[in-house]
Amino acid sequence: MQPYPGQPYPGQQYPGQPYPGQPYPGLPYPDGPQTPAGSSKRGFGRGPLIAAGAGVLLVVLFAVVVIVVVRTSSSSPAAQGSASAPASASAPDTSTYRVVPASALPTADQVQQITLLNVRASGSTNSSVDTDSQTTPASCALTYDPATQSSWGSSISTAGQSFLDGTADDFSNGVWTALAVFSTADAAQASLTTVTASVDGCKSYTTPLTTGSGTAIWAVSDEVKGDGRLTWLGTRTNLDQAWRCGLSYRVVANIAAYAYVCGANPADSPAKLTDTLIANATRN
Repeated sequence: MQPYPGQPYPGQQYPGQPYPGQPYPGLPYPDGPQTPAGSSKRGFGRGPLIAAGAGVLLVVLFAVVVIVVVRTSSSSPAAQGSASAPASASAPDTSTYRVVPASALPTADQVQQITLLNVRASGSTNSSVDTDSQTTPASCALTYDPATQSSWGSSISTAGQSFLDGTADDFSNGVWTALAVFSTADAAQASLTTVTASVDGCKSYTTPLTTGSGTAIWAVSDEVKGDGRLTWLGTRTNLDQAWRCGLSYRVVANIAAYAYVCGANPADSPAKLTDTLIANATRN
């Protein structure tokens, strides 16, 4: 999922994930598409997330089962009804949902309907909680990728899926959807608090380009806080063409959902995607 402007893939394997096949972990969204001289746009797909713990791998193997939700309190779930409807102010949902994260991920058809992009699933659905991203300043790591060790390290299980409008190394728009299940509602809320603190204090930052040398410069804007949710925009400022990544992070009970849409105009698609993830995960 990580398009790298102007540099072909150097043939170096990333830790634990050789290219191609399972795209490498640790980078949240594309640096931005660009067409090098004499070649097509180069890019890399976001690797699927892996669940923490060996037992979760067995759960993922059986992700074909219908979503199983166990309610352990009488609170009514958020996000019933339209998945794209914004969250309304309400008392926190203190339920505990037991769900196979992969079974709550949106289908390619759902993603296409929400984003109006001709994307399809890229790579397999797996899970891993990556180390925090390398950013300058370091406090912006969760602004760049809010689903890493500092926020999702304590989760029970996670799953994520990349969607592209081309191949893993030639595409113009990228989408990522992911879900984490925590042991308690407090633990999930703590992840939102941690991510919010990063975005609050981060107005611009740099990241190393995904291959080769150089840096990507990002400006952060359009931060909006809501009922258990946070949305913001990352814009590449040292790229000739428009490249914006809209991000959304939403928590309901012990579930955290994260999505981004990268391209010329992500609009409100990321928020609609996290609404869909929550609705899928909390539906009885």
